[in-house]
Amino acid sequence: MSSTHHPDLETWVKQKLESLYLNKVDGDFDAYFDSVFAPDVQLTVNDEPVDREQFKTDLKNFQFAATSGSVDWEHVEVKPKDETKPDEAGTVAGQDIVTRSLRIRIRVSQMQTQRKSSFEAEVETLASPAGDQSDKRRIVKLSEKREDHRLPVNIRGVVHPSD
Repeated sequence: MSSTHHPDLETWVKQKLESLYLNKVDGDFDAYFDSVFAPDVQLTVNDEPVDREQFKTDLKNFQFAATSGSVDWEHVEVKPKDETKPDEAGTVAGQDIVTRSLRIRIRVSQMQTQRKSSFEAEVETLASPAGDQSDKRRIVKLSEKREDHRLPVNIRGVVHPSD
């Protein structure tokens, strides 16, 4: 790569996906999405192909009602395409657990959801004009297997009147 410092491949994938999952995008979501995914990215969710625009819409909908959230990463492994340039291209695979608190309230508590995913992301460095110092890495293929769950509502301390 260039003399400009860019994060390692694992960190880059985690930062980019977490920003998309939790709507931590500064500015234009569509431009940020384009900085993460290649124009011809191949996307698969639960063994079904998904086109780029539908995946983007699904991400926006996933974020919509959330007021806060967190991502826990587990068993993340990196396999560089070229060992001499480990941060330019390769495959990052692992699991993530996205927990979100929603605007929706159930009794006195915020509703929470959790998405558990196993993912494999192939990252390539796209060609750039001479002198361009920006990070040209993009996800060119992403496969996810995910399950969504609503977490139980904790209403401890709430006294229910007897009938």
